[in-house]
Formats: sequence, structure tokens, C-alpha cells
Amino acid sequence: AQLLKDVLPAAAPGEAHATSGTGTGAKASGGLSPRALEVAESLQKSVISPSVLSGFVRLADMAIVGTIGVVALTGGFGGESAMTDVLATLGIALILTATFLQAADCYQIPVMRNIVSHGARMTIAWTLVFAALFMIKTFGGLLDGIADEQYSIWFGLGLATLLAARFTVSLFVRKWTKDGRLERRAVIVGGGELASEFIHEVERQPNNDIRICGLFDDRKGSRSPEVVAGYPKLGTVRDLVEFARVARIDMLIVTIPLRAEKRLADFLKT
Repeated sequence: AQLLKDVLPAAAPGEAHATSGTGTGAKASGGLSPRALEVAESLQKSVISPSVLSGFVRLADMAIVGTIGVVALTGGFGGESAMTDVLATLGIALILTATFLQAADCYQIPVMRNIVSHGARMTIAWTLVFAALFMIKTFGGLLDGIADEQYSIWFGLGLATLLAARFTVSLFVRKWTKDGRLERRAVIVGGGELASEFIHEVERQPNNDIRICGLFDDRKGSRSPEVVAGYPKLGTVRDLVEFARVARIDMLIVTIPLRAEKRLADFLKT
């Protein structure tokens, strides 16, 4: 919840009555209001893309699994193994690792941020990988050329390395989140009760990475007050276009009711 409030200071009591128009202060000719411009300029700093980070971590996982697998299977532990068995085992293990880690949400930013949950998910997923390998060997009659000692070494070294790497990732993710570099910046089109309910719902989510940067709405008065859930309205929908040119925004959230067909059509045209 605190992360969401970092962009915009809480509106002071009576602030809405001290502004005019949309409540964002007098506008420069053809531009944003001073307050909206100040917020937009504070959001110019580049952020780390969650998808890029997840992709990098995924590649690192595959590199760790593959490297340790090669060492365990070809290092002479438990005897020599045929190259065909080594390659087949490595390929199956990499596919299983990618599948189980993905299923365990190990590449989700909120999970990476939580060190305990992160480690537990990694341990379970890695254990399932080797459980599947042993089932393939025992019941499928495949991979018989790999000794149990080799699997044991691969499992132990792999788990230790993966947990150490993910612990480091968690520390960086927590730091980047605190510094405001790892987040999804969002602006809301709309206001009133719907926007307020949405903001409160986002704030209730544990370890969320959505940062509300402001609200934009053409309506005025009680239907769309100047302050919604602690966030002041920064302008109209037309102002949003100029705001997005200045600030780096990742998400556009529309809280206009579906029954407001004309307003939705006008917004899409904008």
C-alpha cells in the first residue's frame, strides 16, 4: 500500500476546494497543469521491465541446471555414461525444470520479492524435476545409463546453486522495488466510486507492483471528486495524452462503467 502512495503525496484537507477546473491548478497554454507536469517529470526515470528480468532469470536457471548437469553426468561420478544418455537426460531435465518453475510461479515478480516463498517454491519444483526423472528411469526403461549417484550429485549441487542464485535475485528485486525501479506504473481513466474501489483493491494485494500515478476524468462534481482514495485528479482525458508523452507509463486502467458507451467511444477516439 505504501508503494502505491509514493508517487503522489496525500492531498491536504480542503485541497480540492483550492483548485479550479479539474482540481489540478491553472494550466499553461496548451499544456499540463503545474501539478500534473511535476508528477509526469518525476516519472521520467527508466524502470526495469518485469518481463526482461523474468527472461534473464529464466536463462540463468537453465544455465545453472545445464552446467551442473554436465559436471555431474560427465565428471566420472558413479562411472562413465554414454553420451546419448547424457544428452537425453540433460534435455529432459531442462524441459522439466522450465515447466515446473513456470507452474510454481517462480518467475513472477511478487514471488521473487518474497525470499521464503521463493525458496520454498524453488525447492518443490526442483524436487519434482528429479522425481520425474527417476520415474522415467524406473518405469519407462529410459536413461538407464545414468547412475543414481550422478542424479544425487546433480540434485544437491543444483538445489544449492539455484537457491543461492534466487536469494541474490530476491535481494536485488526488493532493492529495485524500494527504489521505484521495478514496478508497473499505471494511470486511471475515470473517477468516483469505481476508481476508489479499484484503488483499494490494488492496495489490499500483498506484494503488488502496481504504482498508481494519477487519475484523469472529464467529469466534475460529486460523480468524480478531485481526490479519489487519496489520489488527486491530474486532468482530463485529453490531458492524459500530453502526460503520457512526458512520463513513462506501463498501464492504462479504465474505470468507466460499461454502460457509458458514449464516453468509452469518445475515449477510444482520443
